[in-house]
Amino acid sequence: MKRVSAAWFILVVIFALAGTASAQSTLRANIPFDFAVGETHMDKGEYVVHVDSSVVQLTKVKGSGAAMSLVHTASLERSQPQNALVFRRYGDAIFLWKVLRAEGVARELPQTRGEIEIARNYRRGPTIETATAK
Repeated sequence: MKRVSAAWFILVVIFALAGTASAQSTLRANIPFDFAVGETHMDKGEYVVHVDSSVVQLTKVKGSGAAMSLVHTASLERSQPQNALVFRRYGDAIFLWKVLRAEGVARELPQTRGEIEIARNYRRGPTIETATAK
């Protein structure tokens, strides 16, 4: 009985790890403008972007800078030909909004209080900026 229970436990762990590994992805993106991830200001530059089912983490390749945010699954209006980071721009204030994967997966970051306040005072609504990722 112990052997069967141990075998089932090992099998469950293997499947859980395989599911976690397939749900994670790493991208590289050159972002040509300063932006915010949550409440964290990020300078323009090249970033490594780690994405899984519930968290996105950006780390600057040269220099220092890192940010992390919770994300949720978002729907795509149309198929995406390439990986991309999508931003909302309100004048000079730019916020990371979505991480899109070419295979049809999208992760969306929640709006922060700061973004909501800026959006409330910005009459025209946001423009959308995109940075492609590899």
